[in-house]
Amino acid sequence: MTRSDIPLVVLVTSQHLYDTTHQIIAQIGYQDSKGWWQTPTWGWCQTASQYADFQITGYVDLEKGTVWGYSHYFNPHQISLDQAESIVKVLRKIKRGLDRADTERGYIPDNSFHEYVIRITAALGITDYRVPTGDSPSNSGHDVRQVSGGGLRTWLHHRVNEIAHLAAN
Repeated sequence: MTRSDIPLVVLVTSQHLYDTTHQIIAQIGYQDSKGWWQTPTWGWCQTASQYADFQITGYVDLEKGTVWGYSHYFNPHQISLDQAESIVKVLRKIKRGLDRADTERGYIPDNSFHEYVIRITAALGITDYRVPTGDSPSNSGHDVRQVSGGGLRTWLHHRVNEIAHLAAN
């Protein structure tokens, strides 16, 4: 399989940021030849390098059990002109896709982080979603499972409720 044949997926996880804050994170990823899940890095995987340091995030409201503050962004530590041009290209593609989706389907309703993730990744041509099978996913291909868009919604709903329940206790 060549680098251009590597199928890209969306890896969705959650993390505890501070005492009262949890974040849901979706990143573009792929499975390497050894079965490990990877997120792209600049220059290492030519096909996916345009998605290096790209994240789609939302924060969990622990009282309401909802996700708020949706955003998508690149978070590089250092950047070259070629990387900056690549980032702009990806962000423009996302903007066009979001604008088209808003026109065709209306705006994203409140508490629909899954729809936000689906619309962004669809704009990038990625429709394969993976979520952790346990509480502490590693990069092993055995610790994630494939889900549909509806499965992504279900996983997020259960994960957000689980986070809110744990915070309440």
